Amino acid sequence: TRIKVETIKQLIRLSNEAKMVADEIYLDQQKCLQEISKMLNGWIRDTQTRKESTRVNSLFGETS
Repeated sequence: TRIKVETIKQLIRLSNEAKMVADEIYLDQQKCLQEISKMLNGWIRDTQTRKESTRVNSLFGETS
């Protein structure tokens, strides 16, 4: 999913460079995609942390 967001960012950048998208629209789209990217990365980190926590707890016989 990170790759998809990065791919979209590149396509929008290329469309702006090719003058297919106005600068104002490009900047707005990039701003939105940056926020999406931040949220996605946060969710991924949270999921990985939860998996690690669950793994550690199962090793020590703890339940959550």
